[in-house]
Order: sequence, then structure tokens, then C-alpha cells
Amino acid sequence: MLSITTPKKLAFVHIPRTAGVFTLNYLRSLGEYTVYNSYDIKDDEWTEEELLDLARKPEPSLVHNHSYGWTKRAFREFKNNNWFVFSFIRDPREQICSFYYYMLQNYPERLLGASSLDEFCHKMGYYKNCLPEFWRELNYFDIFTTRNFAGFLKTHLRKRYRPKRRENASASKGFSFYYEEGLISEESKNIIESSDFFEAYQFIKARQT
Repeated sequence: MLSITTPKKLAFVHIPRTAGVFTLNYLRSLGEYTVYNSYDIKDDEWTEEELLDLARKPEPSLVHNHSYGWTKRAFREFKNNNWFVFSFIRDPREQICSFYYYMLQNYPERLLGASSLDEFCHKMGYYKNCLPEFWRELNYFDIFTTRNFAGFLKTHLRKRYRPKRRENASASKGFSFYYEEGLISEESKNIIESSDFFEAYQFIKARQT
């Protein structure tokens, strides 16, 4: 069902390694929004106080910040100011592998002190900040696939999806490959699959069936 009105103020809660750069650049390419992109500032993240200020920006606007940079207070302020707040999720097992190889290639100092993929998976399995605590209250939250993204554009923005090349991909071969090769232990797998992040992913996945 199409939205009755098309939102003019979009707030993107970007869960890392979930096609966020692609999503941001696609929406920017529409040329319909003043974009407040956290990548354009020094620390790559808006602070809570900066987000509170951004929540008062006029339409049409698009605000981007990574999920771990959003507080519940900032989220509430955006909702109270009639922003359409959305996000996409990915299988956490795949997300963590992608995260590791992307960081290994670009920011090895950010690997949480991990010396291997398994150690990184073990540590990231406990890392809850990637999942916003208010995820159940988002205006839109779904698994990122091309089909779902096209549906998001059609349903909420009344835009037809035009295929574009994916950006910022990592060198990951996928969780199953590393698990079957013994590079991810059973313990790390269990930690990931018992996380709040994985529970949210399973909830969203079940909703689609």
C-alpha cells in the first residue's frame, strides 16, 4: 500500500555494513533533499546535541547518522518533529564478517584488538550498539535486499527504483564459508546467534514469511 503522504524529512539510522553508503547516495542522487551527512563532518558522527538541532531543520531534509550515534532522546526529538525515521538490517553473521574485512582493509586500528576473524566475531557478538534500542519504533525497518529497497522507494517515496552499482563492498566470502573452514568457532557462532541483534533480524525475517 502506498503512503498517503510522501515524507519530506527523512532520518536514516545507518547500521554499519548494511548497504548504508549505497542507500545514502541513492537518496542523495534524487536531488530532492538538503542532506546532513555525518560523513561530511570531522568525527563522522553527529553528537546528540547536534542531532537535536538537526531535528528542527525544515523540509525537505535528509539526516544520516550511524546507529551507534543515535540516542533515544534524539530519536524522540525527530519523531516529535514528524521525521520519517528508517533503517535496514542485515543477517548479523554476514554483517560481522563484512565489518571485519572492511576494517582490516581500511581501518585495522578499529578491530577492537582482534587478531583474527574468530576473535572479532566473538567480541562483536557482544556489541549491542549496532542495533538501535528503539528499533521497534522506527517508521520503517526491514532487511536490506534490492527488492526491499525498491519497495521502500515505491511505497514511501513514490519513486521507481533504478538499478545502481553497489558501493563500499568488503572482501568477505560470507559467514558460511568461514564457519565451514573453521575460521569461526562454534562458540563465536553461538554468541552471535544469541545476541539481541540476531533476535531482531530473526523477528524481521519471520515477518516477511
